[in-house]
Amino acid sequence: KKETLHKLLTMEKSPENDKIDADQVYDRQLRLWGVETQKKLSSAKVLIINYNNLTSEISKNLVLSGVNVDIVDNQEEITPNDIQNNFFFHPDDNGSNKAEVAVERLRDMNPLACCEVVIKAASEFDVEFMKQFSGVIVGSHDFSQMISFESVCIEARVPVYVAAVCGFFGFVHLYIRDEYEYHIDDSRKNSKKITYTPLESSLTDKLLDLNKTRKRGKQYVFYGVLAAYLAQKQNISLSDEASEETVGEVLNLLKDHLRDLDIDTNENMTEIVAAFLQSYESEFAAVGSVLGGQIAQDLIKVVSGIA
Repeated sequence: KKETLHKLLTMEKSPENDKIDADQVYDRQLRLWGVETQKKLSSAKVLIINYNNLTSEISKNLVLSGVNVDIVDNQEEITPNDIQNNFFFHPDDNGSNKAEVAVERLRDMNPLACCEVVIKAASEFDVEFMKQFSGVIVGSHDFSQMISFESVCIEARVPVYVAAVCGFFGFVHLYIRDEYEYHIDDSRKNSKKITYTPLESSLTDKLLDLNKTRKRGKQYVFYGVLAAYLAQKQNISLSDEASEETVGEVLNLLKDHLRDLDIDTNENMTEIVAAFLQSYESEFAAVGSVLGGQIAQDLIKVVSGIA
């Protein structure tokens, strides 16, 4: 058994590393989900667009599981705020290229995973380019960017997750394929089919379906995402700590939009959406850790076939 695992999983993905015993690196995972699943993870490759607090948590969990990760270089430099909110960065990294430092740290965490920096113009992220990936993560507060990348991934038939941390809130929208079947329990006898819709359709066509649910808290966070989307459509900036005047303007936009759809609003909804908007572009490390862990876990299930 030892020889079999070594033959299947020992790789030479980094030129600076000689052969590494994958049995030791992936010992816990091999016991958890077996050799074949680990092989799928080790051959998977995920593209990370925008490296921030949330996507650093996602990439860390993917790489530790053996998934290969490419990070898009946006030519962004590490700032003191990045160092404060991102465990990957150290004080000495201030002013360094964010993607290059991130890839270096990921390689240190798991030399068996292949991590690379991708330098491309936005126009070069076309369908053919995206087809090489097992999944794509877009960590952004910009809806036009989220919708644009998602559209290319859907055409390329590549699972795509768009997500953001907004203060104490966070959201993720995923499109795995037109229809996807999840196994509900370990027996694989019980399953549930899910039909996915693109982000923009979810913010419009699915709104009335959401209003039927009794889970008010989930509704209110969704309304916060919808409000941010409507604000960006009107070119209203929701920068860090948006002013009360700006938040009030966006709340009125949201209320008018919901009123046109005969959806009632209340004081609780207004308070939660206001809090969401006030911290829309703020990233809290703890929230990124929780949401990033959930997203990475879901993507691991998708690319490995565990789901």
